[in-house]
Amino acid sequence: MTSGKREHFLWCERYRPKTINDCILPENIKKTFENFLDKGEVPNLLLSGPPGCGKTTVAKALCNQLGVDFYVINGSDEGRFLDTVRNNAKNFASTVSLSSEAKHKVVIIDEAAYELSPQEFKDAMDQDPSAVLVDVRESFEWDICKIDGAQLLPLSSFEPASSGLDPEDSIYLYCYKGKRSMLALKELKKAGFKKLKNLSGGIDLWAEEVDSDMPQY
Repeated sequence: MTSGKREHFLWCERYRPKTINDCILPENIKKTFENFLDKGEVPNLLLSGPPGCGKTTVAKALCNQLGVDFYVINGSDEGRFLDTVRNNAKNFASTVSLSSEAKHKVVIIDEAAYELSPQEFKDAMDQDPSAVLVDVRESFEWDICKIDGAQLLPLSSFEPASSGLDPEDSIYLYCYKGKRSMLALKELKKAGFKKLKNLSGGIDLWAEEVDSDMPQY
């Protein structure tokens, strides 16, 4: 592929709306974003909605039109979200922009809704009567330690259709560090499951922050 064609390699980016006006939004919501543009400012925002409704596209369009530098963090990035904030995002926010026109810097946290810290994960399960806890590690890891009440569905053989999981239940997933469980979560998401949560940092961080008596490996 020649360098001149690289910009068209990802179709989702090639055809992603670049302005708020190009985004398909209810008029009242579009007007709200246009007001931000008129003021030349973007406040702290929490954009919520089902997958694919355009949350990330709207955030990027706002930044593009305001001419600000922005940095996108995947909130489900293999359980390393906290380290990303502490390191990459902090460095981005504290350095001087190379663009003299950029008045602000914006950090966009994408897919953050699925990640829960160990204590948040425990509290959410305790309060959720439909909670189903799923461990996607391998059996030899399961034999070392596990969270009480979990069922083992190893990622190596994981198939949403044959998993026996009910799409109406709230599915809480974990693995060793959070990477494999997020892969399982994405497969469930594709299969139509809506109520999904992933343990950030996996059972390793759980042992440090929730259950100090749990064996670690």
